[in-house]
Amino acid sequence: YARGESGPGPNQRTIGDERFRNRDELKYSLRSIEQFAPWVRHIYIVTAGQRPAWLDADHPKITLVDHREIYRDAAWLPTFNSSGIETQLHHIPGLADHFLYFNDDFFLGQLADPIDFFHGNGVLKYFAATRMVYEPDIDAEADEYIQADANALRLITRDLETSGRNLMQHVPYPSSRPLLEDMERRYQSEFDACAASRFRSPHDLRPIAFMQYHYGYHSGRAVPDRISHRYLPLWRPHIQQQLDNVARTRRYKTFFINDVALQPERAEQVDRAVVEFLERYFPTPSSFERT
Repeated sequence: YARGESGPGPNQRTIGDERFRNRDELKYSLRSIEQFAPWVRHIYIVTAGQRPAWLDADHPKITLVDHREIYRDAAWLPTFNSSGIETQLHHIPGLADHFLYFNDDFFLGQLADPIDFFHGNGVLKYFAATRMVYEPDIDAEADEYIQADANALRLITRDLETSGRNLMQHVPYPSSRPLLEDMERRYQSEFDACAASRFRSPHDLRPIAFMQYHYGYHSGRAVPDRISHRYLPLWRPHIQQQLDNVARTRRYKTFFINDVALQPERAEQVDRAVVEFLERYFPTPSSFERT
């Protein structure tokens, strides 16, 4: 990892194999968007200069965005901190006021419409999980993303007195560029501290995946809603049957494949199962792939 800096290095979870394992999930995520959300006008793919060999980077609906194009300070790069990247995504040149944020392991499983994610007046819909964040229960041993959300709650409750506490489901995140700009102006030093951290840290924020919804709720810019969703954690012993069920029934509008804590001795077998599942679900190449 990035060395030569003072302070402790990242913990093992932030640099685990799951952070670097690649099954070409992005390719299938793009297939899902083209198949089930043809109304999406443009797709920005944010990377540290990488370009997948299969991607047609000249496609008129695709723009590759290097971290250097969106980070306020190039001294904060390179970064390996997805939370830090979240603090900068609304800087993408040409980004729409309303956009969906996908991780590369997010997929649409059925036809989706804009109304699934945004109200007609532009208000964001958010999809709360049952799990909640309570600051007194969060300590230095908690996962960094939980610490990040506790940090966000401290800021929100300091200024707005109250806040929701639900974590969000792992589904495409309806997002508002003006809302994120408002938050950044108000919490510039906290955004900068997170962006400057090369790895996930106890000082992070998650402006898109958590904070914008609880902050935006106060001004009517974000409201809770529901969407059909399937969470597929690959460490589960019966994940093959679960993947088969999702592919067979196609009953979920969104699904998410999570390989955190996948046992090393099962990795090869599970990798094959995931690729077979994705090929079964999305067999037709998208126009974003090189021929």
